[in-house]
Amino acid sequence: MAAQAATQFEEVVLLEKLSAELERLTEWMEPHFRRREAHEAASSYVKALLSRAERKNTWGLSQEAGKEAPYAFQHLLLRASWDESTVRDDVL
Repeated sequence: MAAQAATQFEEVVLLEKLSAELERLTEWMEPHFRRREAHEAASSYVKALLSRAERKNTWGLSQEAGKEAPYAFQHLLLRASWDESTVRDDVL
């Protein structure tokens, strides 16, 4: 029983650390987008990609993110204004 409680505690601590890192990532991404909506879509998209969603296409990820349709993700990937090269350079 004590071993199970310790394992659960470790999992909670790990989840809290991962959640904090994901929050830092979404904050880091913010200056790379001209519009707040694009940044919010990008944050939701990354979170959905890291989820256990079975289908990793825009429909499946949108459902995982709690959206009715994939239009925000499609817009992000196809038409939103952001500089991919700058993001890449900032990562490196």
